[in-house]
Amino acid sequence: MNSLVSKKKRTPVIKHRLNHKNKLNSGANTFQKANAMNSVIYAARRALTGIIAGSGIVLCASVAQADSNSDLSVNFAVLEYYPALKSKIGFARAMSNKSIPDTLPYLQEMKPAIFCSEVDFDDVEEPNYALQPYPIRSTGKHVSVDPASPWFMDLQSKLKSENIKMLFQIIGAPTPFQQPNIKRPAIHPMPTDVRGAAEATRSWIANYQRNNPILWSIWNEPVHTLAGPNLRKAAAGMIDIYTSYFNALDPVSDEDELGLASFIAASVHKGFDGRPFIEQVIQPIKERMKYDRSLRIDFLTLNSYFGKRDLLVAGARRALGVDTQTTPIIFSQYAPEQSKHRSDGAPREGTVLNATRYLTDIAELLQETDVEHVCLSYWVGNGDKAFLKDAGTKASFTPSAHYHAVKFYMDLPIIRSKLNTSDNFINGIAARDYKKAGVLLWNDAPNPRTVRLNLSGIPASILKNNPMVKIRYLDAKHGSPAEDAAGATPLVLDKGDLLQPNATIDVQLAGPGIALVTVESKTVDDPLLRNGLKTAKFIRSLMFANRERSGNGVVPNGNIGAYDSVRDIAYLGLKDNRGAAYAGAGFTGLPGSIYLNYRLWQSAGNANNHGFTGVRVDYYMKDQLISSIAYHTAQHANTPAILPWGNLPGIKSQIIVEPKIGSGKSFELNMAKTA
Repeated sequence: MNSLVSKKKRTPVIKHRLNHKNKLNSGANTFQKANAMNSVIYAARRALTGIIAGSGIVLCASVAQADSNSDLSVNFAVLEYYPALKSKIGFARAMSNKSIPDTLPYLQEMKPAIFCSEVDFDDVEEPNYALQPYPIRSTGKHVSVDPASPWFMDLQSKLKSENIKMLFQIIGAPTPFQQPNIKRPAIHPMPTDVRGAAEATRSWIANYQRNNPILWSIWNEPVHTLAGPNLRKAAAGMIDIYTSYFNALDPVSDEDELGLASFIAASVHKGFDGRPFIEQVIQPIKERMKYDRSLRIDFLTLNSYFGKRDLLVAGARRALGVDTQTTPIIFSQYAPEQSKHRSDGAPREGTVLNATRYLTDIAELLQETDVEHVCLSYWVGNGDKAFLKDAGTKASFTPSAHYHAVKFYMDLPIIRSKLNTSDNFINGIAARDYKKAGVLLWNDAPNPRTVRLNLSGIPASILKNNPMVKIRYLDAKHGSPAEDAAGATPLVLDKGDLLQPNATIDVQLAGPGIALVTVESKTVDDPLLRNGLKTAKFIRSLMFANRERSGNGVVPNGNIGAYDSVRDIAYLGLKDNRGAAYAGAGFTGLPGSIYLNYRLWQSAGNANNHGFTGVRVDYYMKDQLISSIAYHTAQHANTPAILPWGNLPGIKSQIIVEPKIGSGKSFELNMAKTA
């Protein structure tokens, strides 16, 4: 869904809360200031395989062969399933780096969905600028709490200005509640008084004025940081920490979300009493949720640096089960296994070969549909593993090869197209929209390759406006300062205008090397890529995991529901013409009317006339759902609007027939009229 704001006089103010149990999403209202809206876009059972307002239906392609010349074809008229989502991508950096707020221009260029970092109260090894001066201290029998640092406020303000979501890990006990002599491996041990530590942290969060919804993830890698090798003690401690901190922090803001605990792969393959550590933490919390309806897990965080990602995600899914469908998985810290410098031949940090590892992992993660975000670590720093190498002077940074590689991906359109090849050494993703068609290729072999790229099915909206063809190259001499300081930027070649619907382009891929080929209209504006909801305040995105049991495990069924807060677009997809896909968002300050631009794509042979797509808007006042409006096409006007959020006894959705939903055009949500 891409929502555009019309200039109406009546401006409802909306606030938003979400819970799969009892906290609910907000809805717009003209009655009075302060309360809630959740706009949820959904496709129902066996719907057309398609997307709302850009919910691309498409797949990732990998490639094959072995000589130095390869043929590769892309038919942009044939769609693949998993879209090249940009909302999947975020960045991470510990707050021991003071330069993070100065990197805003690069965040504006990259447009990630989320930024992840740490508020480390008991770090004895590095500074944490969010806690300078240190805000929580003991004064006799009392604990005093000062406001957050100006540095931390500046960081929040800059992220909020771009609608970039914020996830901050709360790690360790504040000073008055710290264990003595903290040292590895238990570098974040149990607070001496967990409830006192939670209350002090609550006071710190509440004691400064902010207007920024935040995802607070409690603790970090408890399998080894909480009690060293004593897993039973660590699991019991983590349960106590999460429930205590949840009870203390949840009342602070309707807009914040709470989760845990940046689990690592050891949490899955280590455990006790026949169950892995992650289950020994999550399952008891879920049991408490059955009788404590205020307790929630809004999201589950994972850290991955040393591979075993599949093991970690599978273990997280088993722990969450199928009864926490509104709990997405988020990688709060992530780097490809190969990005670690090792003596066994893994690529040196900062190289183009290392950059190809990022693209390979991103292509794989696109198929992990219940993983909402992946925060790529080392956003800024002094070493070659940093995306931005800090030059040591204010706001002076050098982008790395992996920065340029991820930027190539972020510059791709989202709707995936069919890519065919027989070359085992070339990997790629092809995608298009109304304005641009693009192919991202990477070669992770040591030998260069010439790729003959055959393009067909380029959309007419692009062809009729004298599209330009460009190739951007990333290799050891172009865009990889760790390998050649003189060639710090990618090579850009302008190949001129495309004058026919089919084209053959020779791409010279270095070994290793990366190339982005684009065919872009000079004048067309994609109707799904407009200014969005600039006058409203984004609160949170909503997704439904669609996890189901499979053998002894739990897997997502492949249906896609994602909301991109930076671009104001929702993406929905049904993989096998079954079930439903849901996505939504909550806002305050919405105008009286919103115009939704809606587009539907379908893969060949996947049309199903029994499916439907619709939009529901829930209106809230003071955390109470007061009304619900569901928009359907005429043939499904009597279909109940049952969604994962906002369903309460006695509140039935008013149905409004909106024929333009089915025709793929813009239509108006007149919330001032229907509230």
